Amino acid sequence: MTFEYPDDLDAHWNPAEIEWSQVVNASSLLMPYLEPFLIQAVREAIPRITDPDLAEEAKGYVGQEAQHFRQHRKFNELIIKGGYERLRDYEATLEADYDKIRKERDPDFCLAYAAGFETMALAVGHMLVRYRTKFFKGADPAVSSLVLWHFVEELEHKHAAFGVYQHVVGSYPLRVKALGYTMFHTLRRTRQAYVMLLQVDGRWGKLRTRWELKKLMFRIFGYLTPWILEAAMPWHRPERFRDPSWVTDWAYLYDRGEPGLTELDTDHIEALPSVMGRR
Repeated sequence: MTFEYPDDLDAHWNPAEIEWSQVVNASSLLMPYLEPFLIQAVREAIPRITDPDLAEEAKGYVGQEAQHFRQHRKFNELIIKGGYERLRDYEATLEADYDKIRKERDPDFCLAYAAGFETMALAVGHMLVRYRTKFFKGADPAVSSLVLWHFVEELEHKHAAFGVYQHVVGSYPLRVKALGYTMFHTLRRTRQAYVMLLQVDGRWGKLRTRWELKKLMFRIFGYLTPWILEAAMPWHRPERFRDPSWVTDWAYLYDRGEPGLTELDTDHIEALPSVMGRR
């Protein structure tokens, strides 16, 4: 998938949800540093996999994640050049973060980090689809399509990194420890970035902005918390969670070569281009 944006792309790509726009932008800034780390963790584990089907699944995961961070890097460059050059130092911080984890942690921990992030992505993907009207209605079609495409694929490979971790390592205490570490690290860095973005906007610290962020975080964490608690249980298995019909319809349209998936009609984001005749 390739997404095209105007050179003067507005960072407030959802004008009705400016705080949400900047939270998503902050999350996107993480991807060109996070996802190469995930790729390396899973790629290094492939020689340790004895199940041929799982090895193929792992290779597919690596390929998908590589596409994700390339598309996000392209988007991020437009955001930063649009008046947020101070984020260059933040990007250097992210690069240093992942270099430090690679140096200080062993491959098992890095793989557990990948499984932990995949767990978070599964929950976020379900949330984005469920609240797509709230988050994307009337928003920029290309940016909305980028975000939803990314998380459709996160749902598609929801058990890949987890399956590799269980097969290669399998330690429950390490999995839970890494899940907590992954959540703390990624959420802390994301918050740091959206604070900086909103500071440049001149919005940070204003009562309206704080109120909108509180409402947004209440919605997000109110939805995600049960998922994360379940993921911390010994019996957690990502494949148990059925994909929403909107996601399976999206995948069906992709297989048919539907060009509109890179420019979704966000005025009617609750629906997709026609899937009549699917069944």
